[in-house]
Amino acid sequence: MKWLAERLYCNASNLTFVTNQLIDRGLAERRVDPADRRSRVLHLTERGRGVRAEIITATLDRTPLGALGAAEVAQLRELLEKALRHS
Repeated sequence: MKWLAERLYCNASNLTFVTNQLIDRGLAERRVDPADRRSRVLHLTERGRGVRAEIITATLDRTPLGALGAAEVAQLRELLEKALRHS
């Protein structure tokens, strides 16, 4: 939790609370980290991935990117990735 809390700029106790809420609602689950069996990794459930997709779509719809169709967004992503590779 400490690692993720630092990256999200919040304290570990708040992150633990939010994590527990996600788990209680069936949106995420804790799994054993295969690289370090003492640690746990947070994974989104299928339902959690669906909610994430809905949030992303709703958020993008409220930005200038919302005016782009799916093919245009894919093309933009490819162009931005190409630009990043050559920067």
